[in-house]
Amino acid sequence: KSLLPVVRFVGTPAEIGYQHGSRLRGRVRSTWHFYRGIFAAIGADERKLRGFAAEARAAIEAFDPRYTEELDAIARGAELEPWEITCLNARTEILVALRGRRPTTADAAEKKEEEASPITISTECTSLADREVGVLAQNWDWDEFLEEQLVIAEIVKTTDSTSLVTVTEPGMLAKTGLSSAGVGTALNVLGLQPEKMGVPVHVLLRAALDASSFDDAVRKLVGAPRGTSSHIYLCSSKQEAAMVEFAGDVVEVIPQTDRVGVHTNHYVGLNGGLSRDPVLGFPDDGADTCSRGRFVRATDLVRGLFGERATVDATVDATVAAFRRILADREGTWPICREWRAKDPATGDALSSALGRLGTVCTVVLDLGAGRLLASPGHPLDHPVGEPFREVRLPSSSSGPKAPPMSLAETAS
Repeated sequence: KSLLPVVRFVGTPAEIGYQHGSRLRGRVRSTWHFYRGIFAAIGADERKLRGFAAEARAAIEAFDPRYTEELDAIARGAELEPWEITCLNARTEILVALRGRRPTTADAAEKKEEEASPITISTECTSLADREVGVLAQNWDWDEFLEEQLVIAEIVKTTDSTSLVTVTEPGMLAKTGLSSAGVGTALNVLGLQPEKMGVPVHVLLRAALDASSFDDAVRKLVGAPRGTSSHIYLCSSKQEAAMVEFAGDVVEVIPQTDRVGVHTNHYVGLNGGLSRDPVLGFPDDGADTCSRGRFVRATDLVRGLFGERATVDATVDATVAAFRRILADREGTWPICREWRAKDPATGDALSSALGRLGTVCTVVLDLGAGRLLASPGHPLDHPVGEPFREVRLPSSSSGPKAPPMSLAETAS
């Protein structure tokens, strides 16, 4: 399979969904079987998964039925059942429900990271936003299997003549991307176990990219039925940026006032409560973890490049280059850019046994003013900082369908 192919979907929600499912059928089915294997390994049989899907579908339908229409059409195109595509889009919430943690007491800080927060050791990501020039970027870290599944989806909606571009897992509505409204999204999983299932975060990401403005994106995220545990980084082409943290039925919008912000996989807000939790946050005396280590390292690099003695000009190109350098950093115990490494099956952890090698699957940089998405086709360490990433620009609202970049044989595989 080619790495990070570009594919365009045009039309109504049903048309976009069917094109997605049929043209990416092989990748959608492979991605679903990957996650179904993980779910089974950590205790979710079909009955339990159908229950999760029913909860998620009810929340999505109450939020915006156009998304259930698109999900059902993806399922038809991919020759899967609607509950399977719903579970695929709710995979973050299902993993957290099965493996997440409640806020803990201080003694949890003495535990090993694998014991204290098993969900986040496998889903680490680092996000950066330059509010002043409108650049948002992140590393997406997960299983090596997904390196060959990821796609760049260009979506042109004929219902409102808007468009978006997103790097996403096949079968999912969105992930890291930007829209014709000048809004960009990035994602960090946070690991708190909610009491119930709300709108899955990958649906929320799509809703933010479908918003008419930055403020509309915030309103959509705050107003959605709640029940996820993640951080969505919002940034716009109009010097706006905010961290939106979800903790079950609680959501907090943290406006970014500094030029550059950093987020990893622990809470930094929620009125200081979860940000001080010894496992889910970063208290002053918190033990070293992957999320905290990357946060400290990225923050130090940001201060050196963008602080009082700034060496990075307030230009898009300068920030793009600086963010690529930060996200390629491999210093310290918890490097920002993670080389592939296998989990030790001797730990006896079912999730670890179900996963392959883990590392940084892809680096994505969004130039919101120019409507430009830059992404590494495969592991970023295979692409030195001076080497161009794959570049995709927002399609115009009048753009017609593109020929699939993949062969028909690959599409059907």
